[in-house]
Amino acid sequence: MAKKAIRLFVGEGCKPCGPIKEMVVQGRFESNIPGDVGLDLIDVTTEEGFPFVESEKLEQVPTAKYDGQVCKLEIDREEQVLIITCPGQEEGSEQRTVVDMGTPAPG
Repeated sequence: MAKKAIRLFVGEGCKPCGPIKEMVVQGRFESNIPGDVGLDLIDVTTEEGFPFVESEKLEQVPTAKYDGQVCKLEIDREEQVLIITCPGQEEGSEQRTVVDMGTPAPG
């Protein structure tokens, strides 16, 4: 069975998307979802990503969704880490799960 993944939607020309994409590509992000979870970075300005605008009912980017629900995105400026907080998960826990994206391709 495939593991669930957080879908992170970004787009060209979106000012906050640049730093968020960079943190994700560099593996500098965390989530409150316990266990093994993946992250799919989807650029809605590409041919492959554009259909998600309608299917996911996206009103803005950046937006993260997990299990059909919108997650909160925050940047820890001190640590330079993207923090993804999804509803229905263990809130207020000091322990964070590092999201597994595998090894980034050389760029």
